[in-house]
Amino acid sequence: MANAIVWAPEPRQAFEIIAKTKELGLTPVVLHVGAGDAQAYIQHGAAKVLVAEQPNLKDIQAGPMTDALADAVKQVDAKAVFLSGGRRGKEIAPRLGVKLRAGVVTLAQKARSENGKLVFERMFLGGKTLATEVPQTDIAIATFPARLFEPLPANPSVKGEVAKLAGDVRESKVKVVAKKPRKESGVNLEAAPIVVGAGRGFKSKDDLKLAFDLAATLGGQVGCSRPLATDLGWLTDEYWIGLSGKEVKPKVYIAAGISGQIQHTTGIRNSKLIVAVNTNKDAPIFKMADYGIVGDLYKVLPALNNAVKKQKGA
Repeated sequence: MANAIVWAPEPRQAFEIIAKTKELGLTPVVLHVGAGDAQAYIQHGAAKVLVAEQPNLKDIQAGPMTDALADAVKQVDAKAVFLSGGRRGKEIAPRLGVKLRAGVVTLAQKARSENGKLVFERMFLGGKTLATEVPQTDIAIATFPARLFEPLPANPSVKGEVAKLAGDVRESKVKVVAKKPRKESGVNLEAAPIVVGAGRGFKSKDDLKLAFDLAATLGGQVGCSRPLATDLGWLTDEYWIGLSGKEVKPKVYIAAGISGQIQHTTGIRNSKLIVAVNTNKDAPIFKMADYGIVGDLYKVLPALNNAVKKQKGA
């Protein structure tokens, strides 16, 4: 089987991509930068780990990382490179494509092997359709959103090869002059098992307490549609779900007072279960919802909250 280089800034994302790589019939070789447990990748299905200890890589800047990935491709004669679709991956993938003269597919939603070629599908025209893309180059590069695939269960008894990345990594043209810790808000919608989405159906900012109370009872987090974050400013961009916001993949997504425009539904399409609450029975959100409640969120959300508390015995 042909080798494929896998890289993501977070181990969990790498584990997800490793699983998909094996499903495609490719052999996953992980590029691991810096310190950390390289064997963890082996335990989650990687055949080999290349450890990059070059000092120029400590800040994971785009230029040096592009060099490191190109060196990894050369070292194992890889035919594909799969990266995280986060901020770093989006910046590195096109640079690597130019360096390797390879076709690049960004934020692929699906991938399969067909007649010896890798075939990818990604959202197109604002999420209204899927575009099928088949790189015609010898090496294919693709980025994937987080939480798109399920990692393989860890097998602690498995051992694999860990080697050093060969080659020199050039110094970045960007100089880091200072670092400041980012203020953590505690909002991590991508990892939330349950998300309560708030939309224009809420009449005031104070009323969002209904959504936060339900999310707290369910052990989830609150998200919102674009107007609440941009037009009204009731919540920050960290809560914004949609085409230009965050993409979530919870076990349950509760859309409260959200009409269901494509700009928002693009960000929730991978939810395992969608529950919609809206007074308008013809709202577009009901077309993609698994369960729909035609009713006033000011009555429905407290009722749901009380029902869950009762079920929990609270």
